[in-house]
Amino acid sequence: MAPPIQPVERKDTVAKQYVVHEIEQAEKNSRPSWNTTMTAMFGDHADWENCRVYTAKGRPLARPTQICPITGKVAKYLDPRTNVPYADLEAYRVLSRVLRHEYVWSPALGCYVSRAGSVFSPNAA
Repeated sequence: MAPPIQPVERKDTVAKQYVVHEIEQAEKNSRPSWNTTMTAMFGDHADWENCRVYTAKGRPLARPTQICPITGKVAKYLDPRTNVPYADLEAYRVLSRVLRHEYVWSPALGCYVSRAGSVFSPNAA
């Protein structure tokens, strides 16, 4: 039987940097935005609002926003049956109709195109 593996000790030198924003000290002033801070530190050559930032543990600082595939709006809810994000009641109803097979799948387009029995036919075009 092999002896147990001993853990390897490692020491890293780390540092913390701080950004100081010179703003008026008043109660109505809020903290500077992420975009303002990043632009002050690194310049305006990047789209800081849409950058994904990961901490040392590989996690994003903010939860990514889910987009509703039906409406294209920000999804506030998650369908418990499919885990598909949806934005509103109408989008939930559409998801329910899809699950009940009330829509026709178009292999040519790769999506649901119409409700079953509707006037539009995916092969007519």
